[in-house]
Amino acid sequence: MVDVKNEEQCSGIVEEAIRSFGRLDGLVNNAGWFPRATLEGTTTQLWDEVMQVNLRGAFYCCKHAAPVMRKSGGSIVNMGSICGIQSLPNLVAYGAAKGGLLSLTRTLAGSLAEHRIRVNYVIPGWVLTEGELALHKAHGREEETLRKEGEKLPLGRHQTPLDTAHAVVFLLSDDASQITGTVLHIDAGASTLPIAPGAYPG
Repeated sequence: MVDVKNEEQCSGIVEEAIRSFGRLDGLVNNAGWFPRATLEGTTTQLWDEVMQVNLRGAFYCCKHAAPVMRKSGGSIVNMGSICGIQSLPNLVAYGAAKGGLLSLTRTLAGSLAEHRIRVNYVIPGWVLTEGELALHKAHGREEETLRKEGEKLPLGRHQTPLDTAHAVVFLLSDDASQITGTVLHIDAGASTLPIAPGAYPG
């Protein structure tokens, strides 16, 4: 277990990878936290903590992984969100953090390309994880209702963890050797639709 808010621990996992495998070919920044709060309801403490987990942690990991990857190239995948492009009124801090992560992705894609380090941003769509189901249930929305909403997506269903995993593995692989600075939507076409008011709880 690593606290991504701690730079020393982020550096430590890179060092551990080198000790275990002798090299580092890929990094996936997947730590995320998305507490609900409107603009007025977002405290300084909440803002800072959301930024630390969703943006600063990725920065730390990239900062310590890139020097190692410069030796033989590699791939960095940052787990983004549609909220990084346009967020919801109750996810102000999260949206700002994911927007920052998108900017960091594109900046690093440009600056690290000469070292054959690719950097991409993945948008996983709407995955009905246990936490997501619990959040909606607390607001009176049952799983069956959510699944019916998923059927309204252009491709007909919610996304699964495997949908995202397959895309991430592809971006980490040599099959994606010419892909960098890309935003990959894995959302059944949700990003092509307007955000419906009240679609998300909180």
